[in-house]
Amino acid sequence: MPSICMAGTAAAAMLQQRPMEGRVHSVFRRVLNMEMPAVPGAVDNLYSLGRQDVSPSPAMLVTDLKQPFFGVSPGNVIRIRPDLIEVGEYRIAIPTDLPQWQQGSHIGDARADMETLEGYFSNIAALLLQRVSWPQPSSLLLLAGRQPRRDDPFGKAFQTGVEALEAWGYGALKDPAPAPPGEASARLLGLGAGLTPSGDDYLSGVLTGLGQFSSAAVMLASLRKAVGANLGRTNRLSQHFLAYALAGYWGRLEDQLIAALWAGDRPEYLLAAEALAAYGSSSGMDEILGLRTGLRLGALATGAGPIA
Repeated sequence: MPSICMAGTAAAAMLQQRPMEGRVHSVFRRVLNMEMPAVPGAVDNLYSLGRQDVSPSPAMLVTDLKQPFFGVSPGNVIRIRPDLIEVGEYRIAIPTDLPQWQQGSHIGDARADMETLEGYFSNIAALLLQRVSWPQPSSLLLLAGRQPRRDDPFGKAFQTGVEALEAWGYGALKDPAPAPPGEASARLLGLGAGLTPSGDDYLSGVLTGLGQFSSAAVMLASLRKAVGANLGRTNRLSQHFLAYALAGYWGRLEDQLIAALWAGDRPEYLLAAEALAAYGSSSGMDEILGLRTGLRLGALATGAGPIA
């Protein structure tokens, strides 16, 4: 019988409430998402069962299951018993001592400046341009200082949204109480194709990047307010990931990249960026672009003084 071999902190907290019963929300080859009853203090009530070849996140239960999640459909009942999980024909054991994955603490106030970060992200863009085959997503082209492709139907809109959010950020650096970027956030949320649209993934990256700097707390709070107010513009699964970003959580791929950037370890941050860029069709690259925005704004908020 396959078993759970690791749990993100939020998923581990949910397991403490077992036995419980929920429904399958969505099914993919390597991940099954499940909608469970609300748990007091939980960020969201969606959780994931993921195979070991999927990087863990706070709401994921990692299983050593080898085969794809076939034979299970959205709406199927999922039961979490004291010792196992039942869904369709699957029985997945829950060990008594379950290892947990928890994100690191990467407060960057004294570790990075904008010029250094720009150099790191230039190196990342150069590597990814070599490794990502055409058609390259808008986020990678923007990361490399280029324009979106003409055949990309939403590329220009994405670029406009990114520029609007960055413009708000630079203005917020001058304002002790910046107004929430409602229009910029609304322009990005739900923008793009896929289960997690590019605009959402970008905003998730910005939130994660800003969250590394205590000096950017006011700006982060303002952005959180704007994104939270506009969550209804995107789909349920993307709302789930954004809810965790809003609450200050991120996954292991983002954790590894940030840790390598703060260490200034070029081989490691390039390796981590390549791993994150491979996530989804473009989600990882969208997040990298958002991380750059959040980290550069956070670095400026740390000690750059007034912005001209």
